[in-house]
Amino acid sequence: MVLLQVMVTAAVLWFFYQGMSASHLVEQQLLLSSDLSPAEREQSRAVLGELAPHMALIAAVMGGVTVLVISSLLAIYYLLASRLEPSVQYGDWFMFTLWSQTPQLLNLLGLVVLVLLSPTSDLPLSLANYASLNQLLALTVPGDRFYNLLENMNLFYIWQGVLATMGLKQWLQLDTTKAAALAALPYAVVFGIWALTI
Repeated sequence: MVLLQVMVTAAVLWFFYQGMSASHLVEQQLLLSSDLSPAEREQSRAVLGELAPHMALIAAVMGGVTVLVISSLLAIYYLLASRLEPSVQYGDWFMFTLWSQTPQLLNLLGLVVLVLLSPTSDLPLSLANYASLNQLLALTVPGDRFYNLLENMNLFYIWQGVLATMGLKQWLQLDTTKAAALAALPYAVVFGIWALTI
């Protein structure tokens, strides 16, 4: 299961970036950094220009590592939250976390379909977040204060939360409200802190 999630994530991100021209990648990344001064923009352009030919590989590796890190942190969270159920070990919670994140595989499949349907390989980087609240509701544009936050609030997280709620309810014999609160807490903390720091 872990190998499947890591490999699919890495492969799809590589596929998404691999056809883009270096100049397009640089311009797209600068578009998302609208608060830079002219000097910082030129410095960023030079650094991004050097990285652009390797962006597909960088994205693939970072995507795979991110799956492992997030799954590990969520497994630790569930382990600490379930101290009253010592029969469920870290490895069990790690697999539980991977299971609850399977909607992301469908999210990645949707991205592959969008890339295949596109007439050009120079795609907007925001396409990777096609299921974000920002894109679904057209709330903000690059440069707006809450753009990055809303771009990362993905509709598939709700599905993950439902799966986690069902699993926690079953494994820990919790009522639905407590299981839902336990499943939602990591997302609420991450997005809450992010919103407060903007």
